[in-house]
Amino acid sequence: MPVIDERLSSPAHTSEHDPSNIFPESQVYLCSQASRLRVNETVWHPPTDVYETSDCYFVKIELGGVVREEILVTYEDGILAFRGRRSNTCSVNKIRYRQAEIKYGLFEVCLRLPDDVDINGIRVSYSNGFLEAALPKQRDRLTQTTRVAIQIG
Repeated sequence: MPVIDERLSSPAHTSEHDPSNIFPESQVYLCSQASRLRVNETVWHPPTDVYETSDCYFVKIELGGVVREEILVTYEDGILAFRGRRSNTCSVNKIRYRQAEIKYGLFEVCLRLPDDVDINGIRVSYSNGFLEAALPKQRDRLTQTTRVAIQIG
Protein backbone atom coordinates (compact mmCIF):
# COMPACT_ATOMS: atom_id res chain seq x y z
CA MET A 1 0.00 0.00 0.00
CA PRO A 2 1.42 3.41 -0.93
CA VAL A 3 2.49 5.77 1.81
CA ILE A 4 0.34 8.89 2.04
CA ASP A 5 1.98 12.08 3.25
CA GLU A 6 0.85 12.57 6.86
CA ARG A 7 0.51 16.29 6.19
CA LEU A 8 -2.62 15.49 4.20
CA SER A 9 -4.44 14.15 7.25
CA SER A 10 -3.69 17.14 9.45
CA PRO A 11 -6.41 19.73 10.07
CA ALA A 12 -4.44 22.27 8.06
CA HIS A 13 -4.81 20.16 4.90
CA THR A 14 -8.50 20.23 4.16
CA SER A 15 -10.39 20.95 0.97
CA GLU A 16 -10.99 24.50 2.22
CA HIS A 17 -7.39 25.64 1.77
CA ASP A 18 -4.58 25.53 -0.74
CA PRO A 19 -2.69 22.20 -0.48
CA SER A 20 0.48 23.71 -1.95
CA ASN A 21 3.02 21.22 -0.62
CA ILE A 22 1.65 17.88 -1.79
CA PHE A 23 4.20 17.60 -4.61
CA PRO A 24 7.35 18.67 -2.73
CA GLU A 25 9.24 19.98 -5.77
CA SER A 26 6.20 21.26 -7.58
CA GLN A 27 2.85 22.67 -6.64
CA VAL A 28 -0.79 21.66 -6.36
CA TYR A 29 -3.05 24.64 -6.29
CA LEU A 30 -6.55 25.84 -6.97
CA CYS A 31 -6.70 27.85 -10.20
CA SER A 32 -9.92 29.77 -9.61
CA GLN A 33 -9.90 30.99 -13.18
CA ALA A 34 -13.64 31.58 -13.16
CA SER A 35 -13.21 34.02 -16.00
CA ARG A 36 -12.41 31.10 -18.30
CA LEU A 37 -15.61 29.38 -17.28
CA ARG A 38 -18.16 32.05 -16.40
CA VAL A 39 -17.36 35.42 -14.84
CA ASN A 40 -20.21 35.77 -12.34
CA GLU A 41 -20.23 32.26 -10.89
CA THR A 42 -18.31 31.07 -7.83
CA VAL A 43 -16.00 28.11 -8.38
CA TRP A 44 -15.88 25.42 -5.69
CA HIS A 45 -13.03 22.97 -5.09
CA PRO A 46 -13.96 19.32 -4.47
CA PRO A 47 -12.10 17.15 -1.95
CA THR A 48 -8.98 15.79 -3.64
CA ASP A 49 -6.39 13.16 -2.69
CA VAL A 50 -2.97 13.03 -4.35
CA TYR A 51 -0.58 10.18 -3.62
CA GLU A 52 2.27 8.35 -5.31
CA THR A 53 4.00 5.03 -5.71
CA SER A 54 7.50 4.44 -7.05
CA ASP A 55 6.26 4.59 -10.65
CA CYS A 56 3.06 6.67 -10.64
CA TYR A 57 1.20 9.61 -9.10
CA PHE A 58 -2.52 9.26 -8.44
CA VAL A 59 -5.26 11.87 -8.13
CA LYS A 60 -8.70 11.05 -6.73
CA ILE A 61 -11.43 13.71 -6.75
CA GLU A 62 -14.81 13.32 -5.05
CA LEU A 63 -17.52 14.38 -7.54
CA GLY A 64 -20.73 12.70 -6.41
CA GLY A 65 -23.71 13.77 -8.51
CA VAL A 66 -21.64 15.15 -11.39
CA VAL A 67 -22.59 13.84 -14.83
CA ARG A 68 -19.57 12.49 -16.75
CA GLU A 69 -20.32 14.73 -19.73
CA GLU A 70 -19.98 17.79 -17.47
CA ILE A 71 -16.31 17.03 -16.67
CA LEU A 72 -13.39 18.45 -18.64
CA VAL A 73 -9.77 17.41 -18.06
CA THR A 74 -7.06 19.45 -19.77
CA TYR A 75 -3.27 19.71 -19.73
CA GLU A 76 -1.50 22.93 -20.64
CA ASP A 77 1.92 24.36 -19.75
CA GLY A 78 2.60 21.85 -16.96
CA ILE A 79 -0.84 22.19 -15.38
CA LEU A 80 -3.41 19.39 -15.28
CA ALA A 81 -6.87 20.92 -14.74
CA PHE A 82 -10.10 19.16 -13.76
CA ARG A 83 -13.14 21.37 -14.37
CA GLY A 84 -16.86 20.95 -14.67
CA ARG A 85 -20.26 21.58 -13.20
CA ARG A 86 -22.55 19.91 -10.68
CA SER A 87 -26.18 20.82 -11.28
CA ASN A 88 -28.87 20.83 -8.63
CA THR A 89 -31.38 18.38 -10.07
CA CYS A 90 -33.83 18.59 -7.17
CA SER A 91 -37.30 19.14 -8.62
CA VAL A 92 -39.02 19.92 -5.32
CA ASN A 93 -40.29 23.48 -5.01
CA LYS A 94 -38.07 24.83 -2.21
CA ILE A 95 -39.61 27.32 0.19
CA ARG A 96 -36.44 27.70 2.29
CA TYR A 97 -33.36 25.70 3.12
CA ARG A 98 -32.90 24.41 6.66
CA GLN A 99 -29.43 23.15 5.83
CA ALA A 100 -27.39 23.58 2.63
CA GLU A 101 -23.95 21.97 2.55
CA ILE A 102 -23.75 20.48 -0.95
CA LYS A 103 -21.94 22.69 -3.44
CA TYR A 104 -23.36 23.15 -6.92
CA GLY A 105 -22.13 25.02 -9.95
CA LEU A 106 -18.66 25.19 -11.43
CA PHE A 107 -15.77 23.29 -9.85
CA GLU A 108 -12.08 22.98 -10.56
CA VAL A 109 -8.87 21.50 -9.26
CA CYS A 110 -5.56 22.36 -10.94
CA LEU A 111 -2.25 20.61 -10.36
CA ARG A 112 1.18 21.79 -11.44
CA LEU A 113 2.77 18.48 -12.32
CA PRO A 114 6.29 17.41 -11.42
CA ASP A 115 8.75 17.20 -14.32
CA ASP A 116 8.87 13.40 -14.20
CA VAL A 117 5.22 12.83 -15.24
CA ASP A 118 4.77 11.02 -18.58
CA ILE A 119 2.11 13.32 -20.05
CA ASN A 120 1.25 10.88 -22.85
CA GLY A 121 0.56 8.11 -20.34
CA ILE A 122 -2.05 9.95 -18.23
CA ARG A 123 -5.26 7.93 -17.78
CA VAL A 124 -8.50 9.26 -16.26
CA SER A 125 -11.61 7.32 -15.23
CA TYR A 126 -14.90 8.25 -13.55
CA SER A 127 -16.92 5.77 -11.51
CA ASN A 128 -19.17 5.83 -8.43
CA GLY A 129 -18.74 9.57 -7.95
CA PHE A 130 -14.93 9.57 -8.06
CA LEU A 131 -12.73 10.92 -10.83
CA GLU A 132 -9.40 9.10 -10.74
CA ALA A 133 -6.26 9.93 -12.69
CA ALA A 134 -3.09 7.86 -12.97
CA LEU A 135 -0.03 9.93 -13.86
CA PRO A 136 2.84 7.56 -14.68
CA LYS A 137 6.40 8.66 -14.07
CA GLN A 138 8.75 8.68 -17.04
CA ARG A 139 10.59 5.38 -17.31
CA ASP A 140 14.02 6.93 -17.85
CA ARG A 141 13.64 8.84 -14.58
CA LEU A 142 12.62 5.80 -12.55
CA THR A 143 16.15 4.45 -12.35
CA GLN A 144 17.86 5.46 -9.14
CA THR A 145 21.35 4.56 -10.31
CA THR A 146 22.82 4.99 -13.77
CA ARG A 147 26.08 3.36 -14.75
CA VAL A 148 28.49 5.71 -16.52
CA ALA A 149 31.20 4.33 -18.79
CA ILE A 150 34.79 5.36 -18.02
CA GLN A 151 36.84 6.32 -21.04
CA ILE A 152 40.56 5.55 -21.08
CA GLY A 153 42.92 8.08 -22.40
